[in-house]
Amino acid sequence: MANTLTNAHFRTRLQVLDAQLKQLERYGRDKLRAAAVERLHEEREVVNLVLLNRRVEGARAVVDFARWRNANGAMALVANENNETKTAALAG
Repeated sequence: MANTLTNAHFRTRLQVLDAQLKQLERYGRDKLRAAAVERLHEEREVVNLVLLNRRVEGARAVVDFARWRNANGAMALVANENNETKTAALAG
């Protein structure tokens, strides 16, 4: 991954997700919103997992930067989720 994402990027992403969740939950529940809220909660969990894995790896006496950078595999989840979102957007 040539463009390494920083912890600050993920913290900002959490703030954006929280704002989106609050906005959707403010308007009540229907099937469409429920699906969107569920997707946002899942994305939030993945971002939290990335930050947690980076924290754990960074706390080690000897840090493996490859494991820290990809959050011990959690970055693959983010990449997969981003690809699915782009594919869904293209499908219409």
